Amino acid sequence: MQPLAWHKARIENILSSTTAEWNDYPETPIRYRLHKPGRSTSSLWLSIAVSTGTFTVSATGELSADMGRPIKKLVGRPTVTDGNHMEWRRVSFEDTCQIIEEFNRLFPAGTTAA
Repeated sequence: MQPLAWHKARIENILSSTTAEWNDYPETPIRYRLHKPGRSTSSLWLSIAVSTGTFTVSATGELSADMGRPIKKLVGRPTVTDGNHMEWRRVSFEDTCQIIEEFNRLFPAGTTAA
């Protein structure tokens, strides 16, 4: 099993190569948030499950409509849905990278919310 620092470095390398605005959370060092431009409550959340080396991917707010279809196409139906929240569990690193690429395709640098 790889240590948390290894998993963090791997995903932060991908996130740093994108144009997306994102945050990590030192108090919960396995969570990342990609913001939908211009929307503080619409986000793509990534959480590392270190024990399995997989991710939980969540789309919240308006981003559920934007990202829901491409994520479903890639990894199937969400594990949890609740209003404007969709969550997929045990997502591979490779699929998570493709989800980040789709986010960047939908929201290239300089995009503002409609």
